[in-house]
Amino acid sequence: MSKWVFLSLCLLAMPVWAETSVDDEEIDLLAPEPEIEKIVPIKFELPTCQDERVLQQVQMLLKQYNQEHPVNSIYEKRQRALQMRYTAEYDEEKVTNFTAKQNREVADKLLMTKINNGLDDNEIRLCKSKTAGTDFQPIYIMMYNNHQNETELHLLNFLKNTSEELKTSL
Repeated sequence: MSKWVFLSLCLLAMPVWAETSVDDEEIDLLAPEPEIEKIVPIKFELPTCQDERVLQQVQMLLKQYNQEHPVNSIYEKRQRALQMRYTAEYDEEKVTNFTAKQNREVADKLLMTKINNGLDDNEIRLCKSKTAGTDFQPIYIMMYNNHQNETELHLLNFLKNTSEELKTSL
């Protein structure tokens, strides 16, 4: 019987021990958790349209494409050689004012890139090749920083088949 009395006294004393703490501080179990500092991704500046690295990447991409897709006729070979001549210099084109009237495929690609990557107009740079006075359509370079903070380069309006895409990253 004395065991039962001792055991019941121990059980009654336990809540008293739980209420007192060593520090005599009250612990609020419903207190909000401390805010975790949000990590903001670093946005790198996009290179200019005349940046040497960009121009080298574009030339390498075009050479690689031309090697993988050889032409069959003299006419196509001449057209490709002339077109390559106009891929060396680019001017910046305003993304905010770019419309389908200027080029539907490029405008569609810009819109889809903005939507899919959550980008604003100031986070995309569009460069247009200098083809004034020729019958060639200009080639566009679209640049933006992807989620891995790499600068992606997309060559637009170069291929006849718009479903194919030439792209690389810096």
